[in-house]
Amino acid sequence: MDIATNIFFIDMVFQARQVIRSVPPFHGARWSAFFRYVCRQGKIPMEQAILGILPFRSGRRLIQKGESMQIRLLCSDFGVAILNDLVENIRNLPTYGEFDAKRLQLLDIRDGLNDRNGIKSTIPETFTKFDIAHCVDECTHLAACSQWHIVFYCPLRLKCPSTKDTPSFEKMFFCTADFFRQIPYASQHLLSHVRYVEHPDASYGFTIQSDSLSWVDMRYSRDRKIALGGLYGELLCEGSLSRDAATLLVLGQYLGCGKNPRFGLGWWRIPELDPVRNIHLPGD
Repeated sequence: MDIATNIFFIDMVFQARQVIRSVPPFHGARWSAFFRYVCRQGKIPMEQAILGILPFRSGRRLIQKGESMQIRLLCSDFGVAILNDLVENIRNLPTYGEFDAKRLQLLDIRDGLNDRNGIKSTIPETFTKFDIAHCVDECTHLAACSQWHIVFYCPLRLKCPSTKDTPSFEKMFFCTADFFRQIPYASQHLLSHVRYVEHPDASYGFTIQSDSLSWVDMRYSRDRKIALGGLYGELLCEGSLSRDAATLLVLGQYLGCGKNPRFGLGWWRIPELDPVRNIHLPGD
């Protein structure tokens, strides 16, 4: 198993210059709009530079003046190469919406793999390419577990499989909680959609013992009527994991799964791995 493309974790820390009152439950769509505007101002093709956006803050609580917020950009080689331009565009962004240069100040840029204190550099060579080796301890630990939890703290937007084996889900575009409750191969379907991974040609999966999943919608902005929906909550899982299955579960924490990574959707956390985790995640 290997990661199909070069990915770098660029962690940015912003500070609120003033109170931000309009805050959705999940902030990915708001940050997506922010970076789309940043890229548009600098004529940067966002889809080539930024592969995913992972906010470290969620919830409707007001963002207070002076409060810090961290986000992680999953950047391509191209994204790292133009990082300096991206930062300059952030600092000179015209007033637009509630996330702009008037309300947000960029404080730190960090290598999400190696530095939590701020490197204050946009030199491409400063950043480390993500590799499975960065989480090998987690893979080993999870493979030895007989029971664990998958916590979807960002809504999961996973397409339903096209198969005659699931007639009741044929008209549903995205997997609901009932899909995970009723379909025996739901766990395999989940693992097969971990992003940016060259999936092995093998059968893998595990048993979903119980769940507390629910469907939630989030809106791109206050004025946008179309909502992006996904599953939120957690799964209690059990079984004897193969090394490939354990690796995919671990990678899903950092690369995400399913649709809309640039909207902050599809990441999970396995709390049983916290004692051996080497990469910072939301909630740490």
